[in-house]
Amino acid sequence: CLVFASLCFVVSSITGNVSQVDKLWSITPMVYAWLAVVDARTFLMAILTTIWGLRLTYNFARRGGYCFPEFWKGDEDYRW
Repeated sequence: CLVFASLCFVVSSITGNVSQVDKLWSITPMVYAWLAVVDARTFLMAILTTIWGLRLTYNFARRGGYCFPEFWKGDEDYRW
């Protein structure tokens, strides 16, 4: 968590685009959910979180949220 927060802060400071956290908002919960798998219940939770995260990531990407290869240049989250 501290690594993601630090990364967002540094990239936001360099680029002047404070919406960098929007890019990780849909990806980070999937990572944490899979790190927490210890039994069948948490496995189901990780699957559902991944489905939710993929949906969010897809919607954000199709509206210009991600820009490759310059990841930091994407638009702000359209819901704001």
